[in-house]
Amino acid sequence: MKIVHVVSSLNMGGAERFVVDLACFQRQQMHDDSIILSMGQSSDALFEQVNNSSQKLLLASKVGQIRAICQDADVVHVHSSYCLFRVTLALIGLTAKMVYTRHNQHPLLSLKWRVLYRLVFMRLHKAIFVSDAAQKKFVTHYPQYQDKTQVVLNGLSAIDISREKGSEQGLLNIVHVGRFVALKSQHVLIEAISKLPLPSRQKLAVNFYGDGPLMAQNQQRAAAFGLEQISHFHGNVQDREKIYQNADLLVVTSETEGLSLVILEAFSCGVPCVASRVGGNVELVKPQQTGWLYEYADSDALARIINDVITEPAKLEQAATHCKEYFFAHFTMDVCAQNYHQVYQS
Repeated sequence: MKIVHVVSSLNMGGAERFVVDLACFQRQQMHDDSIILSMGQSSDALFEQVNNSSQKLLLASKVGQIRAICQDADVVHVHSSYCLFRVTLALIGLTAKMVYTRHNQHPLLSLKWRVLYRLVFMRLHKAIFVSDAAQKKFVTHYPQYQDKTQVVLNGLSAIDISREKGSEQGLLNIVHVGRFVALKSQHVLIEAISKLPLPSRQKLAVNFYGDGPLMAQNQQRAAAFGLEQISHFHGNVQDREKIYQNADLLVVTSETEGLSLVILEAFSCGVPCVASRVGGNVELVKPQQTGWLYEYADSDALARIINDVITEPAKLEQAATHCKEYFFAHFTMDVCAQNYHQVYQS
């Protein structure tokens, strides 16, 4: 089966990394002719990594170029709303099935998107959502899509590492992974840490992985709270093993999430998660089992959870066991890829 995966770019993000993993798994394990078509640039963060692998990667942004690549495809799988219009035009008269995965939680509701979704509807085979909540929200605004929607949970290839609990100093190692943009809300974690009792703060190392326009602002915020000695900003790190090898607890502070690949990465390594009660986080983080939930932007509640983990480490150990079991039961790339094949063949 020839499958063309279309992304708007290969910049570092959960959806982009998921597409790379899915396409590679389909090519290597399922022996499909999977291709990644990026409308981005060769300077994108993931471009070199993918281009140097066995995965076939093409850059194209014009309708004619896209049409030529998709000419003999069985499936064209679109992973970004911003690619939909050009792909829909490129597929006019072609036989490929068009599948669209909506990786984000919020539907797009402006007049421009309503017109586009009406146009896309006539050509679309299936619209896929990564959580039940996202599907329901979309269908509420676009009821004509009801019979064309389906939920396929994200999956990933487990990160195979030999974990070393905590840092050399015996500190609780908290990690936050994500771009420094407004919706990721890293400042909530910084504020929560500042509210911890001093003895608890002295038992922490807080590591931020990611870059973006708000990184400097958050560094300044940490320094203003006197947290510069325990807050470490590593920038963009592509090696997931480096992120999770010493991690004890993942904190997700986002205003909105689909089905977070970062949480799944952590679970695959046996790292529990404290997450904002939004979007797909609720479907992944099972309180007292795989982690803990708090209301978005409530830094007091987040501080209480972190303090409990510090003072009662047995809770963290139990959650670490449960989250790894939960991942392997439901979220491996093998399960995800098989579910997508069923969509393609339906």
